[in-house]
Amino acid sequence: MNVRYIVCLTAVALLATAGYLPANPPPDPISIDAHSPSIPLCVNPKNPADIYGLVGGGNGCDVNPFGGPVIHVPAPNYGVTAQDENDGHSAGELDPFAPVAIYFSGDKASQGLPGTEYEIEENNFQAAGDRFVTNGLTVGSPAMSMAACAPTTIGPPAFPGRPANILSVNQDQYNEIPSIGASVLNRNRILDNMDAVELQLFDIDGDNIHDRPIYFTVDKVSPSYPGGPSDILFSPPGAPGFAVFSFAPQIGLTNRDNVDAIAVYDVNGNGIADPGLDYVVFSLDRGSPSLGGSPADLFVSDFSGSFCLFLKAADLGLARCDNVDAVDVEMNEVEVFEQPPVEEEVGTIEPPPVP
Repeated sequence: MNVRYIVCLTAVALLATAGYLPANPPPDPISIDAHSPSIPLCVNPKNPADIYGLVGGGNGCDVNPFGGPVIHVPAPNYGVTAQDENDGHSAGELDPFAPVAIYFSGDKASQGLPGTEYEIEENNFQAAGDRFVTNGLTVGSPAMSMAACAPTTIGPPAFPGRPANILSVNQDQYNEIPSIGASVLNRNRILDNMDAVELQLFDIDGDNIHDRPIYFTVDKVSPSYPGGPSDILFSPPGAPGFAVFSFAPQIGLTNRDNVDAIAVYDVNGNGIADPGLDYVVFSLDRGSPSLGGSPADLFVSDFSGSFCLFLKAADLGLARCDNVDAVDVEMNEVEVFEQPPVEEEVGTIEPPPVP
């Protein structure tokens, strides 16, 4: 049996043996971008501002037009609309001085470095909806990289013998398209694109209202917030609205930059970016004028008006031309939930016409 397809319970046992412990069972809250096929194919409306998660897997809208990603927090419950796009979100991180594992997803054009599990999934035309994780923790922390204004690297592997990035959760576990298992060829090449991920639940009690804060960004054409795609917004627990957590200049950016993935450290939880106290790990989309390196690089800022390189693309197992468009960081955890591959292909089912 190929080690890539160990069942979940065995993977958890391996993690414990390696000294890395799992946090929440997958899948975790995500968003999908406006070009994802689940948005037009699902009969139950899907949109790029809703937050999805907590499903069993394998029932995307290419299997059943009433399936697809299951709602976690609807857009209006945190102050945006179906016409907006959630471009990145975070529930808040705990300790900016702790090393972290990096969880991420790439966009549809990303390839991954040769030999990585990202490349395997991309070669099968299904990587953009997957959650990947670095094979180990960072050597330094976000706060250390900011203080030195120098990138850190990934330390000893959590899974010796495996590549720099590992498939952490396959897209079918989020009910994304395609509804096929890992390493199965996606013959029709249509797939959803995960563009935000958070390992902690926003809604804890299942009423679709967030019990944790939502820090988020929107894209440049979102009507609910015209301020710019590099401002970070904040919706307090239970609030059907949002305020600005930080403006672009606080992290050294312009309004023409596009922050498309975030992990926010709001150390005192006051919903305001405090310079020198709070931190954010983020990525920039292609075309951002402040991007001097790769859109697969990760950056860090302490909201004092500048940012520094935190991790290079290669440390994530990604190529320079790739783009990270979803990210989360977790202390002391390299989480891999593996499953047997689904061998059969699944064709797209068009939704019935609207009467």
